Amino acid sequence: KYRTIIADDEEPARDRLKKLLAVYSNKIEIVGEAKNGNQCKDLIIALKPDLIFLDVQMPGLNGIESTKVIKKISPFVKVIFLTAYNQFDYAHEAIKLGVEEFIIKPATNDRFLQVIRSTIEDMKAEREQNELHEKMEMKLQKVSKYLENEFVMALVTGDIDVEQTKEYLDFHGINAQCA
Repeated sequence: KYRTIIADDEEPARDRLKKLLAVYSNKIEIVGEAKNGNQCKDLIIALKPDLIFLDVQMPGLNGIESTKVIKKISPFVKVIFLTAYNQFDYAHEAIKLGVEEFIIKPATNDRFLQVIRSTIEDMKAEREQNELHEKMEMKLQKVSKYLENEFVMALVTGDIDVEQTKEYLDFHGINAQCA
């Protein structure tokens, strides 16, 4: 499940979003709610969410300021801006900060659900990519150990020439003189 925080100073807006997120309760877990940017920042540090729904206009840190802090704390967290303001400046700043989506309130349920579905698909693909990368990294470590043992054995038995030794050492970033 994707750990999610809802940050909006209006309780009805948080409640509406919770109801919409219930559709994806098998994929999303709401781990916290914040009424302002400072609470949101504290929740991110404590709960390490995957996804944040963040109102742009909140007391304390606004959404832009919060996102700057959020991305420093947790650069891979997905942020979806919620705002009643249709201003280009917000959208432009959101893009620069790497915000996933920008929902202008009041949005239709279909718009919310489309954004949620799309974000879940993106996070799933990213998670799968990370898992594949980790598997490949583990395999590479195993192969490297095997190659290291083979290299040492070839050195001991004399079954490796100077050129092969140079290539092996260069590959591993070892600067050595071979005679």
